[in-house]
Amino acid sequence: MALRIAAGLIAFGMGCGEGTAPPAPVASVSISPEKVDLVPGGTEILQAVPKDAGGNTLTNRMSEWSTSDASIATVAAGVVTGVAVGTVTITASVEGHTASIEVSVREGAVVSSAGASFSVLNSTVSLEIPAGALTQTRNISVAPTSNFPANDRVVAGTTLDFGPTGATIVQPVTISIKYDSSKFVNRTDSGLRLYDVV
Repeated sequence: MALRIAAGLIAFGMGCGEGTAPPAPVASVSISPEKVDLVPGGTEILQAVPKDAGGNTLTNRMSEWSTSDASIATVAAGVVTGVAVGTVTITASVEGHTASIEVSVREGAVVSSAGASFSVLNSTVSLEIPAGALTQTRNISVAPTSNFPANDRVVAGTTLDFGPTGATIVQPVTISIKYDSSKFVNRTDSGLRLYDVV
């Protein structure tokens, strides 16, 4: 059987469909959220956000995590866990580019919607959080405020920073603060008030 080929050109070649472009290289990395306050036993999920040279967020990139002090906070796959009171640096690395944030572990407790009672700062501050006060589990922290301006109407040692910022509390919380009455002169206990500084 004979094969007859008509006049013309026959060629073999690859189809000219769309090629697959190589993935864009990572140019920078950031960590979200940028600020984290924890309590011992509390956790927070961090995300490494890689971007290309144009500032576009890249997906499907592997990240590596490390902590500057595992005795204060550990990190694994972006989940940072408070261990003890202190401050650490958490670092994320993606394709040779790194970003770091500072994580503060403060005194406090992990509180769910079931509520909790706990004391901090050598039992000078106590909190009673009733059931239903929180709509989700939060790291409730307490720390002395170091940058409060001098004021002779404020009892020394009683300026406190409660966290986390933005937490929604839907039931009254009882806060008890011990103070040294010798720290204020010509004042009476009945004249004391608790102020929310804004």
